[in-house]
Amino acid sequence: MIDRMLDMKAVEYQALILQPEVINLNELLAEVVANYKEKAQQKLIKIYLPTTETTYKALLDKNYTLQIIENLLSNALKFSPPKKNIFIELSNHQNKVKITIKDEGPGISTEDQQKLFGKFQRLSARPTGGETSVGLGLSIVKKFAEAMNGKIWCESTLGQGASFIVEFQKV
Repeated sequence: MIDRMLDMKAVEYQALILQPEVINLNELLAEVVANYKEKAQQKLIKIYLPTTETTYKALLDKNYTLQIIENLLSNALKFSPPKKNIFIELSNHQNKVKITIKDEGPGISTEDQQKLFGKFQRLSARPTGGETSVGLGLSIVKKFAEAMNGKIWCESTLGQGASFIVEFQKV
């Protein structure tokens, strides 16, 4: 939590030092999914990351991109009930590459969606397996995405899960 707060302060004071490199997002997503496989199995959740012949690349800081994806996947696992699914998709949209992480959790109300990316926001949805949440992760994720000229948003209908989409300029 302290590291996250320091990261947030660095972003707020624009002291974030980016080390951009061409990132293969297919490989990065596969790595993150592999790292969260055991946690998903503990809740009987299946993570679907379709293989594709298309390679998706973007000029990004690998460490910050990894933190974004890990946070979004971790949240999907945290807020999904057991025996559900998480779907991860890479796609191109014009000159952008989009990463979508969709869960089958409780969804997010319109009211909560307006507060979603604020610091220390506690929303009505609660973790489903005794996990904790301090309400910093998504605000940091948003700052990291914006620092790399990307954007992030949520699409959700209450009771029907949530999709978090992060979009970057593709190489």
